[in-house]
Amino acid sequence: MDKRHVKLSSLFKLTFSKSPFSRLGIVFTLLAVFVILPIMIVVTGSIQEPYQKYNFDAINQHGTAVQARITNIDALTNVSINGENPRIISYSYTMNGRDKQDKFQTMEIDEASRLNVGDKITVKEYEGESAIQDMEPFSFPVALFFILPAIFFTIGAVFTLIGLLPALRDFNLYKNGIVKEATILSMVPNPGMPVSGVGKSITVYYDYIGRGGNKIFGESRVHDFSILSTHKVGGTIKIFASEDESRSCVIPTAEIVKNNWRL
Repeated sequence: MDKRHVKLSSLFKLTFSKSPFSRLGIVFTLLAVFVILPIMIVVTGSIQEPYQKYNFDAINQHGTAVQARITNIDALTNVSINGENPRIISYSYTMNGRDKQDKFQTMEIDEASRLNVGDKITVKEYEGESAIQDMEPFSFPVALFFILPAIFFTIGAVFTLIGLLPALRDFNLYKNGIVKEATILSMVPNPGMPVSGVGKSITVYYDYIGRGGNKIFGESRVHDFSILSTHKVGGTIKIFASEDESRSCVIPTAEIVKNNWRL
């Protein structure tokens, strides 16, 4: 049997119908990717000074050592770790006949406290970036800013998957399911969530005759309440059944029209 054409919007509709949290999940996911993450990228880029983004591993490994002179020592007052503020050491040096100025940030407080303005120190330079030799650099852990979008994305992905996984099973039936005539055994309304009514549906219980002549029971949740007036218990209804007859679902009238199926 050739696969039926099914519009992608049918998958979204199925996903939303399978779980009332799926809409919230997609909102959280989109917020994380297109709103919160770009904001965090802009924020982290604006709060970091150029010298905080240096590749210190490359500087220490490949850099050229040169004498420098300390021009200023400051404490970074807006950051405190265990009651201590990082030290910003400014220095000047000459490389290839050019006078240069740079800064280095460290949490080695004792080592920095022994330094004074005018002291000579050894720095290493590599590709225009420099660092004080034998001193550990400190950079604010900007990864912390990405925890929030990660949380939103994780929550969104979980909520979305709750509806998406069962929706994919029905979507596959829409494309590949075998059309069967089933007998309606009962139709039970589901009230949905309190107050909002989100998730209201009707569970249709039915049976149909399988390839081996055996009676197979199934159930399918539909959201078209007109089924209560167009179909009756004991009457027949068209369903999609999988090849191995392990899964089935009622064929929604709206999907027949939207996807132009000829069943």
